[in-house]
Parts: sequence; structure tokens; C-alpha cells
Amino acid sequence: MLIFSRAAKRSCHPRVQTARSSCLLTHAISQHVLSRLSSVFGLLMLCVLSIGPVQAQSDVSALEKHAIIGGQEIAREAYPWMAALTYNVDADLFNRQFCGGSVIADTWVLTAAHCLFDQRGDLLSTSDLKVAINAVDLRDEQVATEMVVANVYIHPEYDHAANNPHSDIALLELATPTGVTPITLSTKASSKLIGLQATVIGWGATDNSDPSRPKFPDWSHSVDVPIVSLEICNGPQSYMDAIYPNQLCAGYAEGQRDSCVGDSGGPLITTYEGVEQQVGVVSFGYGCALPNFYGIYTDVPYFIGWINQFVYVGEPEFEPEQIIPRTQNATNGISTVSDSSGGAASWFVMLLLGLGALLRRRWA
Repeated sequence: MLIFSRAAKRSCHPRVQTARSSCLLTHAISQHVLSRLSSVFGLLMLCVLSIGPVQAQSDVSALEKHAIIGGQEIAREAYPWMAALTYNVDADLFNRQFCGGSVIADTWVLTAAHCLFDQRGDLLSTSDLKVAINAVDLRDEQVATEMVVANVYIHPEYDHAANNPHSDIALLELATPTGVTPITLSTKASSKLIGLQATVIGWGATDNSDPSRPKFPDWSHSVDVPIVSLEICNGPQSYMDAIYPNQLCAGYAEGQRDSCVGDSGGPLITTYEGVEQQVGVVSFGYGCALPNFYGIYTDVPYFIGWINQFVYVGEPEFEPEQIIPRTQNATNGISTVSDSSGGAASWFVMLLLGLGALLRRRWA
């Protein structure tokens, strides 16, 4: 699992790449305010100068150091609840898969909200996509089963145009039962999960040495990363107060392992008190597997109250978010609500995120 944002794929579904690696050069500048101010101007200049061939060379040189970042193929029967989101077009499964998801009840799949928008920012309709289960090997279409999506529900506080797309969570209601045992959703407070080893699963790129031609695996991969506290993730060397309380961070300070392009919507799971449970949904990150920039995941326990409005998954063991009205069906549009609470989102980091954050999906 290469370990970039976390959604595009294959030659017929090219990913949208953004200038990233060259922009990172300024982040190591001193933490003092004046230094941060000067680094912003340096950042802008670097990004301007890096457009074109120079940018491509910078991206390649930075990522060559992290080829195939710490992932491995999963066993076919390891995660039967793992789902693949596919475009409903005339192509093979390998080329139609664009995001991940997880079966949380017989007719319900959990995924990332940003997976349900096309490259223009328009909302996909239920007829545009399907959900594939038993799709560990995307080349083995005789084993995979594709399900019709009946309804799509997106969290109303998700803002697809935001630099930091918090509340990046959505539910897909299927027309028929999957027949698979669902993954248990964690109901624990996130503070109890800090330091636990977690696993990310998906079909993300395994080689991005040439950003214009990322290589994706046929077989689903996984990578292990520890859950990191918001205090560390929001620290001066990382996202500097840009991450919200309804988001999780996972990864290593030295980088090297992470989710990436093609992994969006997929699960972050851990074992707590002997129970395998999903704690996160792959959302985005600044680059992939870069030092001090952890992968950002939607905090699943935080949204248990919202999920329970559609399908009961358990009682949260902490004060859940306030219950809010259901979203509309995707075919009828969605509503979004701006939220000024949570991560302070300093202007400096929001500039970084605006320039370099990468939603980890594959674009059609």
C-alpha cells in the first residue's frame, strides 16, 4: 500500500496530483512567528517556481525514498467486511474501483464523504456507483459481488470545498443484503485509543515514483500505523492546530508508513479489549508518509450518534456529538453546515493544506 490522498486510480481513472513535495521545503523553518511569516512567502515562491517539469522532478525525488511504504497483501479471508466502491461503467473491476468502504450492517456501508463527489465537485448519483464485496483481488471478478446502492447519506457538516474536510463520513444503503459479517464500530472515546497499533486496508498505490503514472495493486494491501494524539498531530512540527476533535491521526513521526491515493473511504481498525473494531475512515493527509505529517482519518466513535439515526451500531461510551437532522438522499442533493469550532486551523497551516492536502481517493 503506497502509502498518498486517498482516492484516484489506473490509467483509465487518472488521479489528480497536486504540487506537494517542493512545498514541504519551507515547513522545517523555525517555529517563531517571524520565521513562519517568511516561510509562507518562501512557500508561495517555491510552489510557483515548481509548476511544470521542476514540480514533477521534486515529487518523484521525494517519493522515491518511500517506495512501497510498509504495506503487505492481506489474506483473502482476513477482512470479509471490506468493500470497494466502483463506478457503474463498462470496464473491468480493476479499472472501476476508486475508493474503499466497510460493511457495518447487512445493507449498510461506511465510507468517506469526499468519495461521493466527482472531480468537478459534483455529487455522484446512486446510479453512478456500486459496492463490491469479496473483491480482495480486483482481477478475480468471478469471486467479487457488486451491489446496487439504493441511498447515499452524507454528514451535513461535511464541506467538500474546505481545505480541511472534517466530518468526512457517509453511509451507503444497499438495495440487497451483503450476507457478510460486518465490522464492529468502536464506541470508545478516542482518548482510550491513543498509542494503539491500528491497521489501514485498501487498494492504494504501491508505487508513485512517477506521479503521472501511479501503480496500483490488484490485491488489497494493509499497513500498520499507531494512533497518535491530537496534541502531537496539532503540534508546531505537524498540522499546527488545524485538525479537529472529530478527526484521528495515525502514523509515525518519521513517516515511511501511511495510507495514500486510492485508500480513501477505507477503514482504520484496531483491536481493543480483544475486539477488532473500526476507529477511523481514511480521509486525507499532507503528502503521504512524510515526516511529522500523519494520515488524517474521520473519527468513527465521534459519529456513532449520527450513524445510529440510520442503522443502530451500539451506544457510545462517552458523550457523543449532538444529534442532527438526517441528510437528504444523494440523488436529491445534500446540505452542509459550516463549523467554526474544533481545530483552530491557523492561517499558516490552512495555506499548507490548501496547497498540499491530498484527499486519498482516485478520480474518474
